[in-house]
Amino acid sequence: MKKIMIIEDNEDIQEIYKHSFEKFGYEVIIEGNGLDGINNVVEKLPDVILLDLMMPKMDGFEFLRLMKVNTALNIPVIVCSNISDNDIYARVMDAGAADMILKVDYSGKQLVEKVEYILNSSPNSPFLKNMH
Repeated sequence: MKKIMIIEDNEDIQEIYKHSFEKFGYEVIIEGNGLDGINNVVEKLPDVILLDLMMPKMDGFEFLRLMKVNTALNIPVIVCSNISDNDIYARVMDAGAADMILKVDYSGKQLVEKVEYILNSSPNSPFLKNMH
């Protein structure tokens, strides 16, 4: 069973994502902020992480920085945000995210399809850096 860690502080969004991924057979781990996520990622070892940017305790940028420092953790991180800004996108991608999507542009099913695509792509795939 594939495992996804959802790091998101909005409980409504947590539930939408959780329901969508469980429906497609994923084990879902929910963390309410980046600090809890970074503290549990090594123990839980998800196959993929969905990451919000704006959260209490530790934001998504700091989470990505810490993931990049720990090179043993080769887990794709998809940033899910409502911030549509080229500078933010560039920062997220430079920090090591596999992709960044706008929450409002994706239904639960579409998000699962995006995650499936990333999981089925080679880690060195040139498409990972240019998917939108």
